[in-house]
Amino acid sequence: MASIKELARQTRDLEMIDLFLYGFCLTEIGAFYSLNRERVRQVVKENGISRLDGGRPLMKIKNKHREIKAKEKRTYAQFGCSVALYLELKGDNYRRSPLWKFIQQRKNARKRNIKWDLTLTEWWAVWEGKFHKRGRNKGQFVMSRYGDKGAYSINNVEIVTCTENIIERYKREFGGDYSETLNNRNVTMK
Repeated sequence: MASIKELARQTRDLEMIDLFLYGFCLTEIGAFYSLNRERVRQVVKENGISRLDGGRPLMKIKNKHREIKAKEKRTYAQFGCSVALYLELKGDNYRRSPLWKFIQQRKNARKRNIKWDLTLTEWWAVWEGKFHKRGRNKGQFVMSRYGDKGAYSINNVEIVTCTENIIERYKREFGGDYSETLNNRNVTMK
């Protein structure tokens, strides 16, 4: 039968192992139990625990996971998408990337006092397939709001050619069909 002193030592050893597995370093555990770092390391090793199973390496892993979760949360709050999609759309050439174009379009809408309700994911879903053909020239695509009213939202935008967008504006402002006029003049928007 084990003595009380032996039971107390076993309990202390188990507590030290728990602290180590939770992420405390050997020095911190030793200071708590008035032992040196080496004795704590011996106790941990005697119980079959590797130095990689706890202590600082474990805290580094936990901190890395916390950083990843925080970054995911920030990215979702700012762009409404995962970090993976954010990085994919950021690409190698940031100024030519879809992410840059999204930020610029959102910024331009805000400058024009138009509410922006699109997340990066929604914006990309609207543009996908036509993104590399976007622009302000004839035959290129633009994002248009229905009737040029309301916010930029998933239910209020469509991708149309620049010419179609101009014709819609003329119809709305002047009440006529200017498609023939534009086609006859070979208007190139720049």
